[in-house]
Amino acid sequence: MVFSKEITAVDIGSSAIKVARMKKKRGQLQMIDTGRASLPAEVLEEPEQLVKILADLFSEMKYRPQYVTTAVSSKNVIIRNIEFPSMSEKELSQALELGAEEYLTFPIENLKFKYKVLKQNQETMEILLAAINNEVLDNYVNIFERASLNLNVINVQPMALLSLVHSQLEITDPVMVVDIGARGSRIIIGDERDIYLVRNLEAGGETFSDILKRKYDLSQKEVRELKNSLNLDEELTKEEIEPETEVPKTFSPGEGPTSLTSLLDYFVKEIERSLEFFDKKYNNLPLEKIIFTGGGSMMNGLEDKINSRLENRLESLDPLKDLAPDKKVNRDYAVAVGLVASEVLANAV
Repeated sequence: MVFSKEITAVDIGSSAIKVARMKKKRGQLQMIDTGRASLPAEVLEEPEQLVKILADLFSEMKYRPQYVTTAVSSKNVIIRNIEFPSMSEKELSQALELGAEEYLTFPIENLKFKYKVLKQNQETMEILLAAINNEVLDNYVNIFERASLNLNVINVQPMALLSLVHSQLEITDPVMVVDIGARGSRIIIGDERDIYLVRNLEAGGETFSDILKRKYDLSQKEVRELKNSLNLDEELTKEEIEPETEVPKTFSPGEGPTSLTSLLDYFVKEIERSLEFFDKKYNNLPLEKIIFTGGGSMMNGLEDKINSRLENRLESLDPLKDLAPDKKVNRDYAVAVGLVASEVLANAV
């Protein structure tokens, strides 16, 4: 996909819309402007309100892009690595049309899917298959059309995040990206050409807020103020949790967990499970780094506590580093900047 000199990426998250307006100059990405608009919790179920917030954000930025790119949430995308007998592109397309349901667990007529051949020899070929429900895709397109924005590319969050890592760190071996969002998080393992694992977690920065709100009977404003000055070590020391307490597999706002300790355990155990899966299935591949990013990852003390449990393997990633040095560290823009990086890398091929 060919863009003009500027690329504008829009990330519609669970708690905010983030916009990154960037350009490529002398082989380097440069930030022109950023924009952000908070989203009410229920807005994703109210398209009219979402369209208005999106349109108003660009009005506030005093900018109307020629085209924009966006990403579909990883929880709405099915990603599979599949091995087939070696065949031509035409034969592969036909095989997927007839047999993709076996791998996607949904009726093929309800899905839009794309694939990429990762490697091929005389006997076998490995492909990366991504699929999205037609209704979900149509909803994304409709939101941008009604906001009078020309949507040129729809990417997926995992690929955007991996592109961000590749563009900033120039990695060659697989990495794990732990992206802590507001109301959900993602664990992704991949490299510049392949995605080996995507795991969606039903917990994020707002889950910590829910615990603090219940624990101290606070308002939303008071919770935000507390999180800004929170000493996580002290809070964890205060808590008393039985050693044998089972860590839940999923969390949902208002229902649990009941302590910061159990939530921290949940994140660590999900990271460890993902590492174990990768080591078992791809034991011939090294894992270069564990990258920690996302707006929810900036909670005071969170990175240090998780890092200490993972033998200091975490490495934080600021998506605005070197792009907007005048702006404070804000990992909230990881997907938006990754979307731009993904298009630049694709056009360089």
